[in-house]
Amino acid sequence: MDNIQAPENTSSGKSFQLSDATIARFGAYAAT
Repeated sequence: MDNIQAPENTSSGKSFQLSDATIARFGAYAAT
């Protein structure tokens, strides 16, 4: 189970991190 959950969690985390990075960049641009 851990082996299957590891890659799945990474995929979800990567997608979420990408969204967070985009929002952070947009916020920084707006703040400027």
